[in-house]
Amino acid sequence: MKLRENTFVKMLASLLLTVALFFTFTGTAAGVYMLSREAYTEDYTATNDCERQLHQNARQVIDSDFRPQFAESNFVYQVIDENNREVQRNFGTEETLEGLSAHVYSDNFYVITSTDSEGNEYRYTSYYGLSDDSVKELESRYTILYGVRSGLPYDDTYANRAAQQRFMYKWLVPVWLMTGMLLLIAVFLASFCIAAAGHKAGRDGIVLNGFDKIWLEVLLAAVFLAGVFVMVVGLDAILVVVLAAPLLLSIVLVPTMLSVARRAKAHTLWKSTLLYQLWRVLRLLIRHIHITVRVVGVMALYALVQIFVAVSLANGGGLAAWIWILLNIPIVVLAVLVISQYEIIRKATARMAEGELGQVVDENKVPFFVGIARNLNRSGNAIRIAVEEATRSERMKTELITNVSHDIKTPLTSIISYVGLLKAMPIENEREREYIDILDRKSRRLGQLMNDLVEASKVTAGAVSVNIEPINLGELVRQASAEFESRMEENDIQLMCHLPEEPIMVQADGRHMWRVLDNLFGNAVKYAMPGTRVYVDLTVVNASEVALLVKNISREPLNIAPNELMERFVRGDESRNTEGSGLGLSIARSLMELQHGTMDIRIDGDLFKVILGLRLAADVPAAPMVSMKPVEPGEEG
Repeated sequence: MKLRENTFVKMLASLLLTVALFFTFTGTAAGVYMLSREAYTEDYTATNDCERQLHQNARQVIDSDFRPQFAESNFVYQVIDENNREVQRNFGTEETLEGLSAHVYSDNFYVITSTDSEGNEYRYTSYYGLSDDSVKELESRYTILYGVRSGLPYDDTYANRAAQQRFMYKWLVPVWLMTGMLLLIAVFLASFCIAAAGHKAGRDGIVLNGFDKIWLEVLLAAVFLAGVFVMVVGLDAILVVVLAAPLLLSIVLVPTMLSVARRAKAHTLWKSTLLYQLWRVLRLLIRHIHITVRVVGVMALYALVQIFVAVSLANGGGLAAWIWILLNIPIVVLAVLVISQYEIIRKATARMAEGELGQVVDENKVPFFVGIARNLNRSGNAIRIAVEEATRSERMKTELITNVSHDIKTPLTSIISYVGLLKAMPIENEREREYIDILDRKSRRLGQLMNDLVEASKVTAGAVSVNIEPINLGELVRQASAEFESRMEENDIQLMCHLPEEPIMVQADGRHMWRVLDNLFGNAVKYAMPGTRVYVDLTVVNASEVALLVKNISREPLNIAPNELMERFVRGDESRNTEGSGLGLSIARSLMELQHGTMDIRIDGDLFKVILGLRLAADVPAAPMVSMKPVEPGEEG
């Protein structure tokens, strides 16, 4: 089994991809958060965050009417009036602001006395000058000088944020490196998951699941909303939400990505969109524009009547109520009739699909769909007549082949007998003996061909009896391999059988199964390359199925499709250098179908493989096997 077909490996890769994407998104968000906090700047006092905090504290001083505050704080300030006299400070008189602070900022403001509509006076501060007509008195213009202490000696907001900034500065590079590594891992896992998407063991082509039936727009909208949620939440929310956001995005993104990959591989990407469905409806409406116009017109008329009735009812019109009742009762009755007749048509088509090809619809019961019913009946009758003609033709061919074969078999048997008598006679001429050997070989080949023709015709016509019973397939394969081992050695071919020791009981017909094996081994003798091996493997696939594999290297190039090899009179060697009728594989396939088994041919370059599938017989002891050899030409009359 290929790695991309292993369900456990694919599930594990998808899970790891989800985890890798989650940590990638989380690491990216953490890195962006660090950059937003200017973690790339080692000195916190030089950051915009520190400046914003300084301005906030300065405004707090202004709005507090110069009440003493920030006694033991890294925030230092000095307020000066318009006469350059000091009003307030929070540091020693012998100290200078420039000497204490790493950065000094200056803001001008006014203290304004104003009155409200009731005559009450109040004071407020303003950074923006005097523009209000209600201002009564300007007390003074002030200047506040402020900054942050160098070294941050006090344990306050500045010191805490500086510690956070130093922590982030320390982990900024490792976080980005880890995020980059996780991104590479995610890309590798995503590549594998995309390559493996849709592949399933034992199934050809791309396999879609129920998730792929969801409209593509819905999936993309879910991914978009999850991404918007991640960006909106940011890292300012609580930790649970911060972690849930990228987890949600990862959980939604991975299945969507794999679904898109499966649809693209199966060439259903466009067809799985809501836009495509709307286009189909629109195209159908345009194609049947005459019907569309009528339906839309009727619906529009009905809507107008309904609006009229609704308006009349709102105005208390009693007549409108009767109009509404009389209008809707026929519509309901008509809808019921249409639905019931549609159900008759649907059941009729289901019976046709099951093989009932006669008159399946009573046209008098479906007046709304009489045209469809008439076409269904005509189609069913035409198919029935065609099937009968094909069956009769096949029966006539079978009878013709059987009669001709029977007429040829009697003189052919005589020829074989006389050739046998000639071979027993003491003929000294070597050329005459050579001619007799050729006659013997060709007559027996002709006899085998006639037997194959008769058997193929009988199988096709269903004239072959089948006795399904439990048989030991392993023992039957051993008998067949023993029959052909010497013939393969003569052609320099080594037979390699890998058969289990315990009995493998299958439901099959022993005689027909022997003929299938005879054809397969005989085919290997004729067409296998000398100096190579023929492998025969018998394995139990599951609790109810067993598989028999026969494979060899072909002597001739196999420039033909596997299905064509199982058709009548089709041979692998176009030059026809080998003796064969081209019926062996066709007969084998038909016999396998009669036994409710399967036969599959696969070609890989010059490697030819035949896989037989049979049902296991449950709880049945090993049955004794008898040798079932093919009938020699001339033995049956």
